[in-house]
Amino acid sequence: MWDPYADFKKFVLANGLEIFISHWSGKPWIKLGCIVHAGSFHDPSDGDGVAHFVEHLVSENAPVSLEDMEYFFQHLGGGCDFGSTRIFDARYTFKIPANVIHLQSGLQYFSDMLLGSNLIKHIEEERDIIIQEWHDRHTVQCFYDEILHQNTVVFDGFNLAKPYLILGSVSSLNEMSQSVLQDFYDEYYVPSNMSLVVVTGLPCDQVVEIIGKSDFGQSCTYFRTEIPNSVTSVHPLRETCRKMCMSEHGIRAIDRCLYRNAGKVPHMPNQLVVLILREMLNDMIFKEVRGKRGVTYNFASFDRFLGYFTEITFEGWVEFGAERVISDIVKNVINNINQKEELFDKIKEAFIQNLKMIDVNGEGLRNRTMSDIANSRRIISAQEEIEQFRAITFDDIIYIASFLSPEYRYEYIQVP
Repeated sequence: MWDPYADFKKFVLANGLEIFISHWSGKPWIKLGCIVHAGSFHDPSDGDGVAHFVEHLVSENAPVSLEDMEYFFQHLGGGCDFGSTRIFDARYTFKIPANVIHLQSGLQYFSDMLLGSNLIKHIEEERDIIIQEWHDRHTVQCFYDEILHQNTVVFDGFNLAKPYLILGSVSSLNEMSQSVLQDFYDEYYVPSNMSLVVVTGLPCDQVVEIIGKSDFGQSCTYFRTEIPNSVTSVHPLRETCRKMCMSEHGIRAIDRCLYRNAGKVPHMPNQLVVLILREMLNDMIFKEVRGKRGVTYNFASFDRFLGYFTEITFEGWVEFGAERVISDIVKNVINNINQKEELFDKIKEAFIQNLKMIDVNGEGLRNRTMSDIANSRRIISAQEEIEQFRAITFDDIIYIASFLSPEYRYEYIQVP
């Protein structure tokens, strides 16, 4: 079985920078990603949105202009992504031909951007862009307020209500000063708080040597963020239902309802249990919503790992008047999980067989590996995942599904 995730070699420079390299012999390219282990979770208490704002500014404050950096990567036939912010990290990537000179230049551009920069240019322009991004995402203030309220209820006791939203609030964005942005950058954008992932045709030792001689190899005081400690139990919510009537907020709405049902399940020693549970829920929901009732087209369950625990959400748009039908379907699906052992066996086996047929390109391998390192601080091989899937029992599913009962979940219905 081909297991590209098992082929990575890990190196740690003297300054604490982690480098994960996979050598694909004969490949004419380099796919490199940089993870900064600081995201919206690390925003200061009075500055929600700082991590995302900093991500916008780093490429605008490099010694070389953003346009010139983009041209360098693109004229070689490659490309770059100057940043995306998540809850626990920010990620930057590029791809270029497998050439020593090109790699040295690419590393120089990225180190100039990510290390030791002064964030003094384009602050007001980027502030306006991010505020517009906020309005594009939330449309009106009451939608943002509702999501924040939901997060406050579901994540009560954990610092996730605001970080979950990444962008911050408009008031925080308007008040954010250059010094707050610079302080965040100076604290978290250091080599010891970064990991590089490289998939390339160049030899591993050669790549490590080149990185070590670049500014990524510069000495620094060691600092590295930690992943939050996972919890093994969660408590019922203080509020479990809320309805918003859009017309009461002066919003002219289409004749449809948004249904969202959110909650969290505790950390399991084997987190792949959640993946099987999600697929079981989606299989059962599809048969009820589409096959039997025909009440909506796009309705599903989603999971999101949040460090302490995993969020599981049911969400979709339904015709006005069908929201209670959807609510009953969700409850019935959850209640009937303990009768679906045959479905469990089928989905579990499908995951295992899929892992035996890995077909991934260099970019996909880099990106999936970056997610592993960001969430687990290590790479999880396909063989390890197969063994983890095999170890999952139906009792594990029943146990984790017990945290999906109504007292653990927040139901939100948005009606015209």
